Amino acid sequence: MNPMINIATSAIRKAGNFIIKYYDSNFFFEKQIDKNNFFFNEIIKKSENIIINEIYKYYPNHIYITNRNINYNLKTSKVCWFINSLDGYLNFNNKFPHFCILISNFVNKKIFMSVIYDPLRNELFTSVKGEGSKLNGYRMRCNNKINNDITLSVHIPIKNNLIKEKYVKIINKLLKKNVSIRITGSYILDFAYVASGRLDCSIIEKENIFNFLSGELQVIESGGLTNKILNDHNIKNSSNTMITGNNNSIKRIIF
Repeated sequence: MNPMINIATSAIRKAGNFIIKYYDSNFFFEKQIDKNNFFFNEIIKKSENIIINEIYKYYPNHIYITNRNINYNLKTSKVCWFINSLDGYLNFNNKFPHFCILISNFVNKKIFMSVIYDPLRNELFTSVKGEGSKLNGYRMRCNNKINNDITLSVHIPIKNNLIKEKYVKIINKLLKKNVSIRITGSYILDFAYVASGRLDCSIIEKENIFNFLSGELQVIESGGLTNKILNDHNIKNSSNTMITGNNNSIKRIIF
């Protein structure tokens, strides 16, 4: 196994063990939003530190970027690590069991590897450029079935009203195509589910480039692809809306 994958796996499992302690506890306070926000942010920070400290022991000269601090570009030739220590934080906060941790690695400005970990199910999704994707060590493949039943997840950025309006149009189009829609609250884990064949496709906004490329690698290395879903010039920012999944389903869905 690639040494960077080994180190990332060790780091992500340690962070997962830390986070899961608070999932089943009565750690959060009812009706005390300020306290909850403070302690939740502390959990995120500590999880990030666990990951960074573990990797830093082996790679002290690398660059470390977190999901809370992504004001960084990939112009440097240095190796960059990207850490999203909890994707699906609202799910976590509401005890909805669909969230994950992400660690990815960029070499020479390009995505090299991606590790997604679901600590509740102890499922580890790993992907290395040119070496395929695996779930707990076993090779993953996108579900390339050809039938009329397509299961698709959608991630809607709820803080952007213009994007929400666009997705109203997208969902209407999907319903006319008899697509079964899921809105799960963790689009990173959805990428992993597409790569492992549990979902046929996923529609996402290409907003956070680090999250997007990290998830996309899992799908591509599982035999899937990504494409723009909209060819509608009347819809603003349509070029940022991507669909990822198996080829047969994408051909049927793309507008």
